[in-house]
Amino acid sequence: MIQLKKIYTDSTYPLHFVYKDRDGVPIDITGATATLVLRKNLHTPPEITKAATIDGPNGLIQFEIEPTDTAGILDEETSGKYLIGAVLDHNGQKLTLLQTTVEVHQNIVSA
Repeated sequence: MIQLKKIYTDSTYPLHFVYKDRDGVPIDITGATATLVLRKNLHTPPEITKAATIDGPNGLIQFEIEPTDTAGILDEETSGKYLIGAVLDHNGQKLTLLQTTVEVHQNIVSA
């Protein structure tokens, strides 16, 4: 799993996963979908929802959190804790790719 502990607003975060078998060989996930969400807590709507770009034959799942995704997320706050999670849906089976908390910090070098 990816160790993502902190993100800064107005920044780009590429998140890549490769779905592999026990021998380390990529599993073909052609036709799969994957979704990433970032939310304040379990009872609030997502602040960010991203669909993955998937390279099925190579088992590659790619998300990219872009500067526009985090613009205004903190309002007047300078930082906050959020939940981030990602799920792969392949042939009707759901696989959790990522589920953790992340600190979001206001970027002091905003454009």
